Amino acid sequence: MRTGQRDNNIIKDNSGLSLVELVIVIAIMAVLTGGSVTIVAGISNARVKSCAQSIYTDLNRVKTNTMAKEKGTGSSDYYFGLYRSGDDVILKEMINGDATLKTIAGKDVSVQYAATEGGTKTTLGSAEITCKFKRSSGGVLSSDFAEIFVFNNLHTWKVTVYKATGKTKLEQVN
Repeated sequence: MRTGQRDNNIIKDNSGLSLVELVIVIAIMAVLTGGSVTIVAGISNARVKSCAQSIYTDLNRVKTNTMAKEKGTGSSDYYFGLYRSGDDVILKEMINGDATLKTIAGKDVSVQYAATEGGTKTTLGSAEITCKFKRSSGGVLSSDFAEIFVFNNLHTWKVTVYKATGKTKLEQVN
């Protein structure tokens, strides 16, 4: 039961944090900030990598289907297409005359392409870029690009298509 008197053992002079306590608080804040920056950078890279992976995978799928399926009725039955619609990057996969459209990125991801390896880069716009493969060998029949660059402020991924063989390569540039 309290009688209203103060215990003489209680410290009455509490002038603030000691230097050690202040250093510990700053260290904890630095660790938390560093961790959150790493997480944000990882999420950012995941978006760019996912877009580049979708391009790489669909190029290979179109090539495989071009070589494996029965010959279609026209030259536009099998091809890969890529374009921007508003802020979205749209992937078009044409297999045996049936188009599949897929949104693979938004405005936070940029895409450029080069007609030749190491060539001048052009920003992807609303005009569709395409790639068609030879049914007999899998080499490139026609293509608007040899390299596609998918990037944001921090990360860049490159998809390369080798015209002679139709082989594709996905790699992180930085």
